Amino acid sequence: MGIHDFFQVLLYLGALCITTPLLGWYIARVYDENNPLRLPGLHALERVIYKLSRIDPDQPMPWKSYAGAVLIFSGLGVAAVFIVQALQHRLPFNPQHF
Repeated sequence: MGIHDFFQVLLYLGALCITTPLLGWYIARVYDENNPLRLPGLHALERVIYKLSRIDPDQPMPWKSYAGAVLIFSGLGVAAVFIVQALQHRLPFNPQHF
């Protein structure tokens, strides 16, 4: 590992140490119910999504339901990436025709 590599790792770790508290502060404010940083229409949209999904936001989610939701979400993500890669030659903005 050369001197440039060492300084690059040091620069990355320094940027990570500086930005972590700022991001943590922001995320804590976003999840606070009385937060001015929240966009006004998103709470209504969230309620509509809960109603359409038949989810009660006041009930805790058991671990089996959470595990199933994670597996379904991950499976849909893998399927979406597979479809994008399978159809990549037909997608726009592909000048190399991969």
